[in-house]
Amino acid sequence: MSLNRRQEEFVTEYLNCWNASEAARRAGYSTKTAPFIGAENLKKPQIAAEIERRIAERQIKPAEVLERLGEQARSDIGEFFMAVERWTRAPLPSDNIIDEREVADAKGNPVREYLAQRVVLDLSKLKDPRFSRLVKKFSDTRNGVNVELYDAQRAQELLGKALGVLRDNVTVNQEGSLEIVTRVVRKDDAAR
Repeated sequence: MSLNRRQEEFVTEYLNCWNASEAARRAGYSTKTAPFIGAENLKKPQIAAEIERRIAERQIKPAEVLERLGEQARSDIGEFFMAVERWTRAPLPSDNIIDEREVADAKGNPVREYLAQRVVLDLSKLKDPRFSRLVKKFSDTRNGVNVELYDAQRAQELLGKALGVLRDNVTVNQEGSLEIVTRVVRKDDAAR
C-alpha cells in the first residue's frame, strides 16, 4: 500500500525534525490532533518502512567510505593549480620568464617587457565536486587564498587498517608504559 500525499509529507518532515507531533503539524494535520496522529503514523507499517527506506538511502555505505578515503589518499595539491602567462615590466621572483620584448612607454621611451609564467590557484576546481571533496579547509585571507587538503597519509593509514593491510599491536610492559605499533600485514599473516 502506498502513502497518501499527507503521509509522504509527514515522513519528509519527520526526517527533518525527528519529532512526530511537529512533523504532523508541518504536514498539515491540525494542532490539536497532531500529537496523536504523529504517534499513530510512526506505528503504521508502511510509514515506518518508508522512514527506514529513506534513512538507509541517506546512510553512507562502507564502499563509499573506502572510495572517499582512496580519493583523499591519492589527492595531489597540484590538481588545484594552473600556469598563467602575462606580459609585465616587473616580473616577480617566482615568475618563469619565457620571452621578452622592447616596447615604448607612454612617453615613447623604450622599456623592456617580459612574458612571465607563474603558477596560480585554479579557483574553478574548488567548485568542481570531483576536486572540492578533497578540500578540508578553504579560506580567503588578506595574503591570498589558503587551501588545505585532507591528510593523504592519514587516509592511507585508515585504508590500510580497513583493508587489513595495517594492524595495530598494543604492548604493555611491567613498568606500565604502553607501546602501540602499526605494522604491515603480509597475506600469510592475515590467516593468523
